Amino acid sequence: MINDLKGMRIFLGSPSEDLKEERNRFQYTVCKYNSRICNSKKVFLPVLWEYTSGGHGEPQGQINMHLDLCDYAVFVFWKTLGSHNDDPNFESATIREYRRSISLLSQKKLLGVVVCFKQIPSELTQDPGVELKKVLDFKVSIKDECKYIDFVNVDSFEVKIQDQLIDWLNPQAGIQNVGDIQTF
Repeated sequence: MINDLKGMRIFLGSPSEDLKEERNRFQYTVCKYNSRICNSKKVFLPVLWEYTSGGHGEPQGQINMHLDLCDYAVFVFWKTLGSHNDDPNFESATIREYRRSISLLSQKKLLGVVVCFKQIPSELTQDPGVELKKVLDFKVSIKDECKYIDFVNVDSFEVKIQDQLIDWLNPQAGIQNVGDIQTF
């Protein structure tokens, strides 16, 4: 039987260097979630920079085009804000994507933005260094802009993403008892 499904795109932005495991788990979690809610007629589609094909112009421009087509955005940070980008107005490419997503959210072109922060080992917070200090300052600076989530490890990240997917799907699908679909 063929069903009509609505795909809701979720952009994932993060520094790739220290969050590879979380990036992979995000994709896995979204696919796993979709298989569990197959009766909903709505699915989530992960959108990552790795899916961006080459083209003309700046690579970040290609990524921005994908972000502009998304319904939701998730950002993940740990010890760094990400790689340098060509725009001096932004600390990193990931921060540039985050700022763009907040603008899209304010224009009601995105339905939700969530930022996830991986727990920093206590020994690193004593003397955080320049890069980690930027992450800690960024976390404080966004507290009123969007929802943010703390997580301890990749397993807790998966649980937090599952919970967020349920929150996003609930009002759209008209699910009365979210507990009925949380079967992970």
